[in-house]
Amino acid sequence: MQSRRRWENSLEDGPSARALRKIVGNYLSEEHRGRRGSGCLVASLSCDIARQSPAVRRAFTVEIEGIFELLAPLMPGRTNSQRSAAATAAFEATSDLLP
Repeated sequence: MQSRRRWENSLEDGPSARALRKIVGNYLSEEHRGRRGSGCLVASLSCDIARQSPAVRRAFTVEIEGIFELLAPLMPGRTNSQRSAAATAAFEATSDLLP
């Protein structure tokens, strides 16, 4: 996913509050929201994934899990489990903001 690659580039200097601000800023930017054809695949495809083959659903799940793993070190929490839960919640919340 294009967003994930961009996010990975934001983390070149390691996890930080600055990296998180950059990721969120890019994800919620007017430019990203306005590109329906190349914006967020999760927001665009999530409703259709359930009707796809098991192989497609698994590939989608693997990609989403990778996004959560990427975001987790940037999240507050004392344990990996807490940070993972925060990453999931943050991603779901921002995905709901996009048209």
